[in-house]
Amino acid sequence: MCGIAGILVRDGRPEVDREELAAMGAALAHRGPDHAGTLVDGPLGMASRRLAIIDPAGGNQPIRSDDGARAIVFNGEVYNHRELRRGLEQRGFRFHTRSDTEVVLQAYGAHGPRCVDHLDGMFAFAIWDAERRTLLLARDRLGIKPLFYREVGGRLLFASEIKALRASRDPRPGPSADGIAEYLFCGYPMLSRTLFDGVLSLLPGHVLVASAEGLRVERYWDVPLAADEAPPDPDPAGRLYERLGASVRRELYADAPLGACMSGGIDSTVVSALAAREVPGLDTFNIGYARNSEVFQANPRRIVGEVVGDDARYARLAAESLGTRHHAFTLPLDSLLDDIDRMIWHREKPLVTLSEYGHFHLSRNARRHVKVLLSGQGSDELFGGYYYWWQFKDPERTTFFPWVWRTDPAGTDYPVTSIDVLESLARPEFRDGTRYRQAQQAVFDGLWSAAAATGDFMNRVSYLLVKTHLHEMLELEDRHGMASSLEIRVPYLDHRTVEWALRLPRQAKASGRTEKELLRAMARAHLPELPAELVDRKKSPMPPPFDIGGLAASMVERLRRPGRALDALLDPERLDGFLASFDGQAMGIVDQRHYALFSLYFLERWHQVFHGA
Repeated sequence: MCGIAGILVRDGRPEVDREELAAMGAALAHRGPDHAGTLVDGPLGMASRRLAIIDPAGGNQPIRSDDGARAIVFNGEVYNHRELRRGLEQRGFRFHTRSDTEVVLQAYGAHGPRCVDHLDGMFAFAIWDAERRTLLLARDRLGIKPLFYREVGGRLLFASEIKALRASRDPRPGPSADGIAEYLFCGYPMLSRTLFDGVLSLLPGHVLVASAEGLRVERYWDVPLAADEAPPDPDPAGRLYERLGASVRRELYADAPLGACMSGGIDSTVVSALAAREVPGLDTFNIGYARNSEVFQANPRRIVGEVVGDDARYARLAAESLGTRHHAFTLPLDSLLDDIDRMIWHREKPLVTLSEYGHFHLSRNARRHVKVLLSGQGSDELFGGYYYWWQFKDPERTTFFPWVWRTDPAGTDYPVTSIDVLESLARPEFRDGTRYRQAQQAVFDGLWSAAAATGDFMNRVSYLLVKTHLHEMLELEDRHGMASSLEIRVPYLDHRTVEWALRLPRQAKASGRTEKELLRAMARAHLPELPAELVDRKKSPMPPPFDIGGLAASMVERLRRPGRALDALLDPERLDGFLASFDGQAMGIVDQRHYALFSLYFLERWHQVFHGA
């Protein structure tokens, strides 16, 4: 796992400035504290910050081919690198390290840009081909690892994080009005857009080829959908057990300490159970809040928002059943506002929810014990973990992203969602200038049309989730992990498992109204060590801290300070009126009326962190 950055000069000017390149690499030091390296070859400069997981002694980057014709910087893990290496050695390719990075470089020597077809894993990399004077940027199929780029002043800049692009000598990119509108309307920017003007995200499953002639972006993989789903499988639970077990075993390979997230839900618990069979005494990790546990101790059947039961209790139950070395952390709230700024700096965008506080600290605490963490991310999107399939029962009634919702303007709590904020508080010129409704409708229509090949409504919605929501969840995992120099692996998202899952008919995954029926059936049949209480637990997201106490009041106070960036986007009088609605209100357990406040606060802090004086 690493951070990578680079510059390709495309207008005939002198070679890359080494100090500028080093500054871009230094901006990614948190992603790779183990080694820093740079390479300059005429118009091309590369920088790497390495988190050493495979071949710690020999895999430092950049890596150059023996003849000097090719060079690579790489972020991620290629899980089939040992098999690929054996095949390449039989073709005469020589290796000097045990690293997967060198395997990718030699695979390019054998296959050119189509080397991506042979890679299984999570990756973002850049390969400079000095003979052809071309630069190849590539990103893994699901977008587990990030890669951004920007064209400015006759140069192409690329990096794992936007802060490295901002460390170049070019003018810093300002805020993108379209990206901000998308954040408020859908929760995050869509497709290749970011919140920084002129900065693009290389889409998952795509490569970019750059040369003096220009840039060419091409898709090399997409979820293959077909009208006829896979032939009926008499034992889909058994097949899932085989696939997921194989994925976990592959992803346990590391030359560094490894553990697993144990959230208390079925997704991460299944991964932990499979890993614990291979690694006796596996380290597992969970976070919680004292007040949250007290709420559920007083009333175990209580539901707060979408949170069902105490995660910490379920995680302890799983750890005891699996015999793991369990680490449970109770998070304080005294540093939460300062931590929000830190999280935003790492995320490079406003937070999606306050629950990210838990993700951030889970990584921070796990890193004290391990360097690699297995996660349950991706299961919801593949196996029916959301309510959308039942709320929107057919294509005719699905005309926009089903997880994007607004509330009734006449309601007593309005505004609640970020869309409510956009439509009730935004300046008319901001709404009109971004044309956010038409823009987001066009994104939905394009993806919905692309998924029309399947006749299975559940798979069609899953496709939407994989192309949008999953992208954001994976970025969240990557950024919070890398903030603490922790590599996070996602066994559910082997691309062949994704292809298999989206070919299964709905009745094989969710015959009734229970989330993730197939995953639960697999756990009952093949993981008998798991308690039935945990396997049957209703889906529950990672919770925010319930006891917001003075948190909301502090947010309101900060949003009233002079120099408010939101005044350029929102009507100041209406915004002040919204903030006044919190005056004198009891600030107890978090509820829906705080969601809009959180969105406003996150957006204001993003402006101040990245564009403040």
